[in-house]
Amino acid sequence: MSPASERIVAAAPLCLRSDALAQWRSFDVFEKSRVGDGNGPPEVFRSPNEISTVASGQSLVVVADIHGGLTTLNASFEPVKTWRAFVDGRATHARFAEAKGILVTLGVRTVLL
Repeated sequence: MSPASERIVAAAPLCLRSDALAQWRSFDVFEKSRVGDGNGPPEVFRSPNEISTVASGQSLVVVADIHGGLTTLNASFEPVKTWRAFVDGRATHARFAEAKGILVTLGVRTVLL
């Protein structure tokens, strides 16, 4: 018998009792912490229609806007770094390569005729 099935068999008698609901236990899965706005939301979130893509990884969130800019936010949603990645376009895709900590972005160049 595998250890997983032993655990299921051991838990089964608890469900047969009439007061089974009193036997449920609660576990804290997530740590609770209040996220405050401080001075309001970061500049990148003030115009949500201008966000083109979002990616997360390496304890950061990257938000790309339609003007070609990228902004990295930490776990408290505070801007860490902002830069212009696409001078004549915008990012359409962003992804972190977790093993190397590299941010990969794809974009579209806007050509004015």
